[in-house]
Amino acid sequence: MLTNITASVNDDIFDLCRKGSTMNIKIWLDNTENNLNQTDEHFFTPLHWACMKGHYNIVDLLIKRGAKIAQNNSG
Repeated sequence: MLTNITASVNDDIFDLCRKGSTMNIKIWLDNTENNLNQTDEHFFTPLHWACMKGHYNIVDLLIKRGAKIAQNNSG
């Protein structure tokens, strides 16, 4: 059974990166309205979350799509 996978500007990219939802992240990244380098309330980016959770395939994907590597958080 196939499921309909969709991602939108309303999806929480930080949650997707924490969970390792590669397919939904790819869909989210394809939406030009989304900002890959946005930050959460602690100034963590999606790249920060993917790194912290050990999702190296997502880290690679985010970097290839233009994630800023030298972005600082509030810590």
